[in-house]
Amino acid sequence: MGLPLVVWVGEWMIRSCGPKSHQSKKSFVVLKAKTDDSTTHLVLQTNNVLFQQPGDYCFLSFPQISALERHPFSIAACPGGTKMEFRMKNMGGSTFTGRLHNHVKNNVMKAEDLDVKMTGPYGKISVKLERYTNIVLCAGGIGVTPMISTLHWLFDQSKESKLPNLKNVLFIWTVRYEKQLIWCNEVLSKLATLPAIFQVQLYVTRPSKTASGGGGTSGGAANAAGSAGNIEMINIKDKGRISPIHMHWESLVDEKTGNTYYHNKATDETTWVKPAEMDSTTLNVVLQSPLSSLPPTGEVSSAEKVVDEAPAEWIKGRPNFEKILIEYPTDGTCVLACGPTPMVKDVEGKASAKAMHFHKEIFSF
Repeated sequence: MGLPLVVWVGEWMIRSCGPKSHQSKKSFVVLKAKTDDSTTHLVLQTNNVLFQQPGDYCFLSFPQISALERHPFSIAACPGGTKMEFRMKNMGGSTFTGRLHNHVKNNVMKAEDLDVKMTGPYGKISVKLERYTNIVLCAGGIGVTPMISTLHWLFDQSKESKLPNLKNVLFIWTVRYEKQLIWCNEVLSKLATLPAIFQVQLYVTRPSKTASGGGGTSGGAANAAGSAGNIEMINIKDKGRISPIHMHWESLVDEKTGNTYYHNKATDETTWVKPAEMDSTTLNVVLQSPLSSLPPTGEVSSAEKVVDEAPAEWIKGRPNFEKILIEYPTDGTCVLACGPTPMVKDVEGKASAKAMHFHKEIFSF
């Protein structure tokens, strides 16, 4: 028992007294401490820049939750800034994150009421992103947090022409419910300004029904409150033949944004995503305007309301990583994955089959 105890004490002293120890609240202020159905969202404003590279993480502890427990959480913010953003999934009522979620939800009226201690940042991605022509980022659920900082970094570096080799970035994210897509609104808004380089594919495995009661969906949705409810594209087929209602799709232009949207005169459904039934091509979602207003048939939200809305375009189901990666050459392509272990193993297997460079992050509590 002696040797492990010595190692533990040494590690504790380094983290508590070392150069990356930021335990005092004097080094940062809590800007936001809020919860949604499944996560705790924490934003800290630091006195100086603490992290410069994507994929970093910090150890966080909350004395109001536990005097001894602390856990590592990925930074979901833009590297090189003074904002440290974390999103922590509620893993159950008796777990550390469950107790934190419950405490913030019920006891934290103002952000500064939450007592936070932070150590870090630590970590380093095992691949040099500046080397690659194509980068594929695969995330599942809360595993998107390190990918958010990576996307921010790639965007900023590309905008400043610091990545001359980079030609394509594909971001793939799978969530259970479309409302979870708001976690990435800030970075997706940035990516929309560089559509030639960045592509986004968002997948929802358990989409909600439309206000009119439609259940079978296979397309994107402008997810917002209003008379139109959750506007979703449907894909009803009968014995392999396209249902006659899909013969009524028409292409229109939104006067406020200038973007094309699609309206079904038979079902009165509206979507930003071109229905596959309009031609023979496969649906390929490329995010262009994640925070744009609803099509005219829906209620146009205010700017403040749009911030809390999910991106306009997503696909029902799960991504086929084998089909996606087959489009990329082995040389010059790097694949990163973070999320549930089965998803990460699936991506790793498909990337290994093509001998692509691969980086993964697996977390569990």
